[in-house]
Amino acid sequence: MLEKTKFKHYIDRFASLYPEEVVNAIPDSDAWTWLQDNVPFMECSDIGIEEIYYFRWWIYRKHIKQTPDGFVVTEFLPEVRHGGKHNTINCPLGHQFYDGRWIKDQRYLDDYARFMLGGGGEPHAYSCWFADGVYQRHCVTAAPSFATSLLQGLEEYYRKWEQREKDGLFHYTPWMDGMEFSISGNQEERFRPTFNSYMYGDALAISKVAAMAGNDSIAKKFQSKASRLKAAIQERLWNPDLEFFCSRDLEGNFMPAGLVVREAVGYIPWYFNLPDSGYEAAWQLFNDPEGFCTPVGLTTAEVRHPMFLKANPKRLASWDGGIWPFATSQTLTALQNLLRNYNQSFVNAADYIRELSKYAASHLRGGKPSISEVVRDPYVREMCGSEHYNHSTFCDLVITGAAGIVPREDNVLEIFPLLPEKWNYFCLDGVHYHNHLISIVWDRTGTRYGQKGFRVYVDKKLRHASECIGRVTMSLEEPVMIL
Repeated sequence: MLEKTKFKHYIDRFASLYPEEVVNAIPDSDAWTWLQDNVPFMECSDIGIEEIYYFRWWIYRKHIKQTPDGFVVTEFLPEVRHGGKHNTINCPLGHQFYDGRWIKDQRYLDDYARFMLGGGGEPHAYSCWFADGVYQRHCVTAAPSFATSLLQGLEEYYRKWEQREKDGLFHYTPWMDGMEFSISGNQEERFRPTFNSYMYGDALAISKVAAMAGNDSIAKKFQSKASRLKAAIQERLWNPDLEFFCSRDLEGNFMPAGLVVREAVGYIPWYFNLPDSGYEAAWQLFNDPEGFCTPVGLTTAEVRHPMFLKANPKRLASWDGGIWPFATSQTLTALQNLLRNYNQSFVNAADYIRELSKYAASHLRGGKPSISEVVRDPYVREMCGSEHYNHSTFCDLVITGAAGIVPREDNVLEIFPLLPEKWNYFCLDGVHYHNHLISIVWDRTGTRYGQKGFRVYVDKKLRHASECIGRVTMSLEEPVMIL
């Protein structure tokens, strides 16, 4: 549908801006061919989002590394002291699986999952949502035999984390959550919405993988773990005075004591559709300039708090309000789930697109696309020497958010687009989903693609057409396309 060559100028420009200092499995010279073969192509009225979409695929490809233990996906291109075997770090595993699930060649994440579960990886160095990433990838690739082959390893992975459980909640330091110098703490043990939500998501994912494997006892056991953890999070991490999910110390005090803070991590429960109805008031702060909404993006702590940008005067790896891609992408995924699955009036699709556009703009420095640890002054300072940091999602936010493909285990294509109808055009073409090719097209006037309105194609056949952008579900129970 899209003529791919019209986007080659992006790839040529990225290569011209940065010398190839680290060469992994797919060198820059092969980048264009690899992208054509492996990722969905996209164009839209917001050129900033369009450019960064291709930049982030170009970057992800750089981090695919072939090793004696198979393919792995790195966070940093240069070697770092805190890196594990093959320079891998487990902290962004969830992000890497969410973006990487849209890559056609499944070898990369197949190998990486095996590596983390027994090939020398360190899946417990930092908190992460690895099992959830594996299951959510299956919801795109529809490869149950691979997911179920990992069941025993995922059980062992979860059991080791249970050493950090106390009185029904999991504890870790903000530092080992990958969120250093937070207002709620740094290297002190905390019951945090992050780690506890990750463990809920992982328990639920293992339950679903076990059900696919026909192991009802394990499925029920992990469903029970998820249910108990959900109840504990809602009972003990919800602060009714602040109407927000907040961190507690091990004695049960909301932190910091006497000056409790709302941090963006309080939105992470919605990343996993964890909260019951009744907690949506937390989203009042999403559009609040004294909450998390600034002209350049979403902060990691509420602006009005007295310790905003003061927990770490040196501004090294600060999560006390600084804007981080890691957190922004978590919050936007949580917002997608809120908009799909909850009834509320605090935020809408336009808010999602506005923040996605800001997030894209935050990648630019001096006109050059870049993705480092952090993004902009006055809220943050650039810290990481690498311009190619792989610890967040972007492409997944376009595919599942703007275009609205909702990954599912069953053979149903569900589309819940957050596209604004004021955009003149949008096209996401060649999405590999459940062994089919999906394309989603919006043409406000009919002048861009020759037909006015919103259309969905499956294996290049028109399956839906409407004048307006809206939610669509359809069965994929047709002969599978051989790819």
